Amino acid sequence: MRLARVFGIGGSELLALAERQTSSRAHEEDHASAGFSFRQVRYGNVRCLMGSARAGGWVSRPDTHGDDFEMCWCIEGQVRVTLPRERHELKPGDAVQFDAVLEHRYEAVTDCRIIIVHVKKQNRF
Repeated sequence: MRLARVFGIGGSELLALAERQTSSRAHEEDHASAGFSFRQVRYGNVRCLMGSARAGGWVSRPDTHGDDFEMCWCIEGQVRVTLPRERHELKPGDAVQFDAVLEHRYEAVTDCRIIIVHVKKQNRF
């Protein structure tokens, strides 16, 4: 545990580094949250979601997540991302990144497809 703390990672992460896997395979999970449908894949410190919604669909703080950075990338259509002091209208090719602990809301301005990526923050202590 002391060695893991020196590198700012958890003990299980340190052990995983020693395993030297060449790859790790996962299978997607599907779920719906308010007006969005999501397909997601998870790995140790990353969670990637592909979401879609019809115009008018919305979701506030899509899922419970930890202390992550969150990035939303608009693939098709238009989506509005609302944060406490900001609002972003994303069109295809646009992305926004923010601290996921902030209250946030996604609204489908038009039928849309988005990719959301959660990346765990590195330990601060």
